[in-house]
Amino acid sequence: MLKDQTDLTDILDKHQLKYLQVINTVYAQQHYMHKNKIHKVEDRIVSIHQPHVRPIVRGKAGKPVEFGSKIGITVHNGLTYLDNLDWNNYNEAEDLKVSAENYKTRNGYYPKKINADQKYMTRANRDWCKENNIFLSGKPLGRPSEKTKEQTKELKQSAAERNCVEGKFGQAKRFYFNDAIRARLRLTSESMIGAVIVVLNLVRLAQQHAFAFFNFWINKISSTVFRFFYKNGWVGLFE
Repeated sequence: MLKDQTDLTDILDKHQLKYLQVINTVYAQQHYMHKNKIHKVEDRIVSIHQPHVRPIVRGKAGKPVEFGSKIGITVHNGLTYLDNLDWNNYNEAEDLKVSAENYKTRNGYYPKKINADQKYMTRANRDWCKENNIFLSGKPLGRPSEKTKEQTKELKQSAAERNCVEGKFGQAKRFYFNDAIRARLRLTSESMIGAVIVVLNLVRLAQQHAFAFFNFWINKISSTVFRFFYKNGWVGLFE
């Protein structure tokens, strides 16, 4: 391994020195795993060009391991908020408190209700939500039991309300290629992900204003037509 790189500054530029440092780290990690006969190491580098990328085990069919960032978002009133962006394989259940705190920062109070996926339905999150008077909607802990019609209806409604979150991920991937970002640098990748979130919100705001615009003119025209009919004594024809 290279222990002193001060003599190489005259023959290597900063990018080459960075690659050399990454290669040294990769060698150290591989040597450690080989020596200890293990297959895992903390902050394992899987790409020399992108040393910040970590392998994330998803367990999906055809793609048991993915490489990229983990994104935690919140959807409120149709707008998408990026609450967390991390390249490490961490426990996503921790994002619930972060999202709730960010919501409080934006609005001045905690949300009354949170529709969360099953992975967020931990005992710690349930207790924390209960302490802060937040209704955490999802499947209860423990063994499955017979549910009443009201409980079944509530779970279905919660799942339907949460579909907008999955829809935002799908929209970002299908239309704005959020799953195929080709940026090499970490900061550039994060900037592109943030730009996709901005575009999602711009599209949503445009839709809301367009609806309000057409609704205004429809009401305006309807009111004008009604006054015209009323003025000419034609209202009775429609009764």
